[in-house]
Amino acid sequence: MFEIQDKGYVEYYTGGKYTTLTMTIAPEADYEEDRSGIVQITGDDNEVLNESKEVSYKTTPFELTTDISGQEYVRIKVVGDIYSSEILIDNAEFHN
Repeated sequence: MFEIQDKGYVEYYTGGKYTTLTMTIAPEADYEEDRSGIVQITGDDNEVLNESKEVSYKTTPFELTTDISGQEYVRIKVVGDIYSSEILIDNAEFHN
């Protein structure tokens, strides 16, 4: 599990070997009530491949699956107004 803050991201080199990326998304336990954001998956050339539903303090954990076929790099980032709140990513897995 890892957490991503506002403007934070994690990037993976996939070498075009995988077809899907799956993960579980949830807000951290002390997520601020007046904040919200989305998790955005981008590929080569910063192409947006998928976006999650909005994450707020009331969001229950949910799954996100993204087609990443042919992508050399995949970036998972947070977009929105979350400041010091964090979005948790668990069970991020690449599949053939």
